[in-house]
Amino acid sequence: MYPGMGSRQRGASVSPSDAIVDGLPCYAHHVKPRIKMDVSNLMFSVVTLRPERGELVNNDGSVDTLLKLSGTIPIFYKGTQYNIPMDVWVTKAYPNSPPLLYVTPTKDMAIKPGHQNVDTSGQVYMPYLNQWSPGVSNLAEVIAHCAKSFGFDPPVYAKPSNGGARQQPAQNATSRMPYPTSSPPSYNAANSYQRPPSYGRAVNDAKPPPCVWRWRVCANALSKRGERGRDE
Repeated sequence: MYPGMGSRQRGASVSPSDAIVDGLPCYAHHVKPRIKMDVSNLMFSVVTLRPERGELVNNDGSVDTLLKLSGTIPIFYKGTQYNIPMDVWVTKAYPNSPPLLYVTPTKDMAIKPGHQNVDTSGQVYMPYLNQWSPGVSNLAEVIAHCAKSFGFDPPVYAKPSNGGARQQPAQNATSRMPYPTSSPPSYNAANSYQRPPSYGRAVNDAKPPPCVWRWRVCANALSKRGERGRDE
């Protein structure tokens, strides 16, 4: 049994994510409980991630039908919360291999060129993924690492409007996702690492809808840290 398995009570009904996992033959039967647990914990922390089936094209041209979690993750940049659109793909070898993470900018966003953790296709790279340990690493932790890293260096920014002026972030809007209005300075991580090869690309990857977020993991601490930074 994997660490933490069985620590949460489940109701009699089957969740949408569990139903998707049960219906996908790419996942080995003996690891499906671990996948369900990790997905449930992630969705408990990031409440507007939505599960769905998705097709991922491998480098050899083959296509895998996998569980994908789409939505945004909240970050705190200079004391202000922004929501970064992302897709989390549960690979067929999970948990022996890490998930695939992609930043999925909307039409009025752009990926920051030369970003430390995100390439031009939107794929995310970071030490936590390189150091993935099947018995310890999990989805909730890797997304927490993304939120922390992106809080130093957001991977997306607003495209210039037709007039050339930067759009202002919608701090409190519920009809759109706020994001930084310019490409901030690069964040140089203390630990260097090598990027692994790209595993695949999404097929007909839809962008997530705008939504309101609450972040149950580390949000209060990050917010208070930002408030202290403004007071100083």
